[in-house]
Amino acid sequence: MKKNLFKDVNSVAESSRKVLLGKVDHLKEESKQAFNSLITKLYTMKKVQLMAFSMLIAFSLSCKETNDEVTYKGVVKRKTVDCTSSLGFPVVIKVYNSLEYDSIYTATLPENYQAVGSELEFKMRPLKTEDEFTLCNTTIMNPKLMVVYDVEGKEIIKK
Repeated sequence: MKKNLFKDVNSVAESSRKVLLGKVDHLKEESKQAFNSLITKLYTMKKVQLMAFSMLIAFSLSCKETNDEVTYKGVVKRKTVDCTSSLGFPVVIKVYNSLEYDSIYTATLPENYQAVGSELEFKMRPLKTEDEFTLCNTTIMNPKLMVVYDVEGKEIIKK
C-alpha cells in the first residue's frame, strides 16, 4: 500500500509540476509578448520623436531670413547708353567681394558716384516689381540689374 501511495503522490506531484510548468510557460510567453510590445512602442516613439525633431530643424532653417545687409565693394566700370530708366542711364559696377555677382547693372547709384573709376562700398538687393524699370535696346547680355543703396566711397569729380 505504501508503494501505491508513493506512486499516487509521485503522479500527483508530476502532474502538478506539469501544470505549473505549463502555466509558467504560458506566463513566459505573455511576458515575451508584453516585452516585445513594449520594445515596439518604444521604437515607434523614438521614430516619431526623431521625425518631429527633424521637422523642427527643417522649419527653423527654412524660415531663416536672408542677409540683405552685406556691404559690397566695387568700382564703377562704365556708364551705359544702350539702356535707360526714369532715373537716368544705368552704370556697370564691378563687384569685388561677391561670389554670386561679378558685375551688376544699376540705375539707382547716386550721381556723385557715377564717374568711371569711383570706388564704392554699397548694399544691394534684387529688383522688385514696385521699383523703377529699365529699358534696354541692345543685343549684348547685360549684368544682373540690382538696386544699390547706402552708398559710400570716393567721389570722383567730373571735369
